This record gives sequence, structure tokens and C-alpha cells, in this order.
Amino acid sequence: MTQVNMADAKEKFGDLVKLLKSKEQDEIILTEDGKPTIKMTFLENAPTEKKSGGYRRLGIAKGALRLTPDFDKVFDELDEEIGKMFFKEALH
Repeated sequence: MTQVNMADAKEKFGDLVKLLKSKEQDEIILTEDGKPTIKMTFLENAPTEKKSGGYRRLGIAKGALRLTPDFDKVFDELDEEIGKMFFKEALH
């Protein structure tokens, strides 16, 4: 375990990540005013492969929600009563 103060961590972030990825360090503790504040560790099962459109998403709902191209127009057609219930801030 290595302890690094926050200011040094900002400057050496890339190096700290390399230490974790190479498994030279199991965890790195970031300190603020000499007190441990944040623990950095390497995630073994972190998504690393890049797919088209961005990185792989985590979660069970991936791909479960589909929006129609005219989705934004739905808000224009909202019943005024429903709009008042759910979008109070937007109507005032």
C-alpha cells in the first residue's frame, strides 16, 4: 500500500494507475491534510474493450429501452394535468 497526498496524486495520476494495473501496488491511499481520504484499487473485471459508440455499459437493462426518433415531441403532446404533476418546475 502506498500513501500519496492529493496534490502529488494530481500530478502523478497516470503513474499511480500504471502501478495498480501492473499490480506493483494492490491499493493506493490518497491523503488530504495527512488523513486518508480515498482508496484507489484496480478493478479486475472492469470493462476494457471498446465497442462502437463507446465503452461497454454495465447493468442488466442495457438495450432494454428503445426511444423513437420523435421522442422529444411527446413532451409537446403531454396532457396539461400530467404535466403539472410531473413537470411542476418546467411549467412555472
